Amino acid sequence: MIKEHALNLVMVGYCTDLEDLKAYDTEQYDIALVIDGNHVDMKTVSKDTGVLPDKLLQLW
Repeated sequence: MIKEHALNLVMVGYCTDLEDLKAYDTEQYDIALVIDGNHVDMKTVSKDTGVLPDKLLQLW
């Protein structure tokens, strides 16, 4: 996860599994980058983790 501070990016967490997103308070970060070799449906990730869809960005 990354929190933006006037273009100063700070990594506030790292997850090896999408389920690990549940461990982070969504107020701690602005966006979670989902870097996965497989196409993952962000609506499903949002539903499964409780993270709002606009806080998820898939990079693959």
